[in-house]
Amino acid sequence: MVGRDEDEVNMEEGVEEFLQEPGVSSDEFAFPLEMISKELKRIGGLLKQVPRVVNEE
Repeated sequence: MVGRDEDEVNMEEGVEEFLQEPGVSSDEFAFPLEMISKELKRIGGLLKQVPRVVNEE
């Protein structure tokens, strides 16, 4: 999977498994999960910058 890291793939697979659970409606969770996914990607990007910032100081 070009351009995607293992964490992103694992997260998507986990979400798909969760949505297969009985009583879980994908409509209820689609928007919140999308927002959580975007925030996790943003946080991951910020965390990758930490060593660079620390080394600059």
